[in-house]
Amino acid sequence: MSLDSSVIVTIVILAGAAVIAWAVYLDYRKKRLEFEERRIALENGITPPPPAPRAMAGWPGVKQHEMDLKYTERRLMIEKGLPVQEDVEKPKTRLDYLRSGLVLTSLGVGGAVAYFLLALEPVEGTSEARAWCLGLAPLLVMLGVSNLIYQRFLPDATGAERK
Repeated sequence: MSLDSSVIVTIVILAGAAVIAWAVYLDYRKKRLEFEERRIALENGITPPPPAPRAMAGWPGVKQHEMDLKYTERRLMIEKGLPVQEDVEKPKTRLDYLRSGLVLTSLGVGGAVAYFLLALEPVEGTSEARAWCLGLAPLLVMLGVSNLIYQRFLPDATGAERK
């Protein structure tokens, strides 16, 4: 006895719908239990805590949590009378410009080498890669060289500024 594809697709769709319905029902039951718990606490004269805010997921949640911790620390320092330092970005040093110049120049030279290597072995689809290399390689080399030139004329940082 062989099942044709329409029967298999129907079974998969019904199984998926059942799993989704089950997950929705469990979420409903969880919210209902939380509501009942709050209702019973209020009937007994107990003030329940406010519902917890939903945490953001992924990178925005991490960044939000980091900011919350930073401002909580700042508030506690103000309450204790401690001096609060303002967040000031450090200016870039010669080493920062040197590093970015070397990286960008290396990437540009690598793009130029990739352009010529892709020309040696013509394969279908390499024309787009060659076009990207042709456009990005000179741009990266120019940005890298400009960073290297700029860092050359940037004054040295004093000992106090390095720390």
